[in-house]
Amino acid sequence: MTQTPSRVQPPSMGELGRQLRGLDGATLEWRGYSISHGACLWRVTGLPPGVGYVYMAATYFINFPPIMHDIRIRLATNDETEDLRHRLPGPGESLRQREYRFVECKEGIYAVWSKGFCVIWDEVAAARMLRDNRF
Repeated sequence: MTQTPSRVQPPSMGELGRQLRGLDGATLEWRGYSISHGACLWRVTGLPPGVGYVYMAATYFINFPPIMHDIRIRLATNDETEDLRHRLPGPGESLRQREYRFVECKEGIYAVWSKGFCVIWDEVAAARMLRDNRF
């Protein structure tokens, strides 16, 4: 019998950075928001794996346009994290650097604070996630 851990460990900062760099050059297109989980969904195109989805859960702050071309996602610096922490009321105290990301693209520079972040390339898993979250 296989046991599942009660808590999944987040990737290291280095691994997270590698995952984000794997999206360099892609196009992100807004697909939806599920208010119950603060979940944002973005369609990924323009990369060799084909069509994928960026899924962000527990999203507290986002200022993205509906479509972004030739993206580069990076983690916020310590100074950028502290700046946002001081500008946000209430939950800003719980902001961790690994949860705050910037997207640099042809359209400009944008930011998001979300607790969860993953890229889904598997079409069956993406369809299930879309159905279950009612995007």
